Amino acid sequence: MLVGDPNDGYLLPARFILIEIGPPNLLKDYPDLAGFSVSGRGMEGATSAVREEGLAGKLAIVVNELTSDSRSALNDGVVTMVLATPTGALCSELIALMTRAG
Repeated sequence: MLVGDPNDGYLLPARFILIEIGPPNLLKDYPDLAGFSVSGRGMEGATSAVREEGLAGKLAIVVNELTSDSRSALNDGVVTMVLATPTGALCSELIALMTRAG
């Protein structure tokens, strides 16, 4: 379940962190934890837990999609990076490819 180099710290999937470990035990159980990513649902819960436990700025946290919640977490230093899917460009490219194929 651990991802990363023991010398640089570990990254854990957010689902594993939130469900199996729980934020209160996060740094105690994984003192070398460098951060985690949230891809999909659960970003609000993850950022809320990080805020409540005072872990903001102590972990690198990457989330998917820029929403009002992720923007707030980014501005507050809770989230390190937000990955945004360029849906407009993806849709345009898909339509162009389908038109040429047809």
